[in-house]
Amino acid sequence: MTTNKLQNDLWQPSDNRAKIAELCNVLYERELNRLSQEQSLSKEALQRTMRSLPYYIQKAAYHILNTETPLELDESNASWLAKQTTVPFSVKADKDKTSEFYQKHARVPLIVPVSVDVFGIEHLVLDSIDEVDELNQRIHCNQNGWFNFDGRAQEDSQNTQKQLLKPTKAVMSAAVCGHQWKNQHRMASRALALRELLLATQVNWKKLSQPLPVKSKTGKNIR
Repeated sequence: MTTNKLQNDLWQPSDNRAKIAELCNVLYERELNRLSQEQSLSKEALQRTMRSLPYYIQKAAYHILNTETPLELDESNASWLAKQTTVPFSVKADKDKTSEFYQKHARVPLIVPVSVDVFGIEHLVLDSIDEVDELNQRIHCNQNGWFNFDGRAQEDSQNTQKQLLKPTKAVMSAAVCGHQWKNQHRMASRALALRELLLATQVNWKKLSQPLPVKSKTGKNIR
């Protein structure tokens, strides 16, 4: 979707205009608060981010309202809702099934779930595959680095453990809803960052093993 078309769709008179405006307000507040606490950004990087923020927030708000998802949308918090499991999915992960899935379906730009454990607090994040190394049975995720097909991370740090999971409806729902666990017990959900919200709107709920089809100007799928 082009910038002009996105803006026209967003601001033309419609029943969704008030909902989009509400979502934009929530997202602005969330992102500004996040950026105010980001100490690693240089002045130049912060300026670039601020310049692009209006476009990406409007894009996210539009797609949040128009994406096809089985989850309940909480418009007042720009988030989705679903029942949370009692234990994190990393505990139940089957490495053989994970390996089998990625051997068959690893491709760019598939949206995948990654379990991230930092000091005993575990949550799921959405990421996208940007490279597949079939020879060495591994994939590279845009934000979280290299993983073996069986889910093992190749770039763990001392305090952070990551695990690539097989995308299922339950796992993807937990990632989209921001579910968290502390020492394998449920805790309050976290708010997704803007990048994750945009990835959430690109999940192909009808077929999680494939990227969401891209539509041409005529409305036909081109991927």
